[in-house]
Amino acid sequence: MKMHRDLGYGESPNAVAILNNWGLACMGSGSVPRALEIQEEVLRIATRRKPGGSPPPYAVCNHAHSLWLLGRYDEAWTEAERAWRIADQSGAAPFKISARVIQTSILRERGD
Repeated sequence: MKMHRDLGYGESPNAVAILNNWGLACMGSGSVPRALEIQEEVLRIATRRKPGGSPPPYAVCNHAHSLWLLGRYDEAWTEAERAWRIADQSGAAPFKISARVIQTSILRERGD
């Protein structure tokens, strides 16, 4: 990422892909707070670069998942709902399912 940033490509599609995957790797290795930081950077970049300011559904789902893992259930629920709406508008069915799985996990954690 340092090289991308040094060359002025810190917000390029390749850089966003690298950041997204880095966040997923952090999440998978148990560094969820760091994953959340990276995913929030992905959301900032993707929102700035996309017409209409709507980030891609994968980025919102990843963000919701990290919030859920951190026990921030209210925020995770809201973000999963946003992911569902964005995925629905873009025709990205797998991310609609992912959003509902996150919400189902929240309900399970709460005993609902």
